[in-house]
Amino acid sequence: MKFTCSRERLLGGLQIVGSVVSTRGMKPVYESVLIRSKDGRLELQGTDLEVAIRFALEDEKLVIEEHGALVVPAQRLTAILREVKDEEIGFTWEGDRLSVECLGSSFRVNGFPPEEFPEIPDFPEETAVTVPSGLFKTMVARTAFATAKEKMRYALNGVLFLLEKDLARMVGTDGRRLAYAEGRLENPTGAEIRAIIPTKGITQMSKVLSVADETIDLALKENQLAARTSSSVVVSRLVEGSFPKFEEVIPVNCE
Repeated sequence: MKFTCSRERLLGGLQIVGSVVSTRGMKPVYESVLIRSKDGRLELQGTDLEVAIRFALEDEKLVIEEHGALVVPAQRLTAILREVKDEEIGFTWEGDRLSVECLGSSFRVNGFPPEEFPEIPDFPEETAVTVPSGLFKTMVARTAFATAKEKMRYALNGVLFLLEKDLARMVGTDGRRLAYAEGRLENPTGAEIRAIIPTKGITQMSKVLSVADETIDLALKENQLAARTSSSVVVSRLVEGSFPKFEEVIPVNCE
């Protein structure tokens, strides 16, 4: 694989994908990012096996001379891109080694075969529900802060997301405080969702929303919830366990 691209654009993409990459993985490959050419652009992938991100890099300066895929340590490549100041940088992947070339300097980074990288599932189109991005970001901001941080209370380490007809609700609690938010949306298929999304997962889904994104697509499949924006797909495992009956906590006659 061989390509040239904008340092700033690639660094921005690495920071998005690297936010979920494990820093203490069971294997070094779990501390890495997968970069591959796809449909004339670059796709970056990162995962800690709980939350995964696929990010499509849009770059006018991108030139792909040889297509392929490479897997390199996320922190090491990010550090290199922060260090150099060139606007454009060349990358060459041979065997299991990445060569980074820029004006006046070059770097060599040992990587891993792409086959060793965990597979990130595709977005399940058949169960997708479209949510206004502004509503989603607001509901996450109003509930995620209240979730539990202690690992002992596993069912509280996430936000409960409920979708029934046109009513979407999110609830976060740590057992001492409770945050609740709701909003209306169009749900022509009548899809229903009840899932406890890990705080890290739902926060990442909110973070990948850009100014240009008017909506976000959500889809539930087995024990995972996937979110899709114009440039990213975030897949999060769901938290297992029973969420408290929050309806009994909120006063009935409360305006």
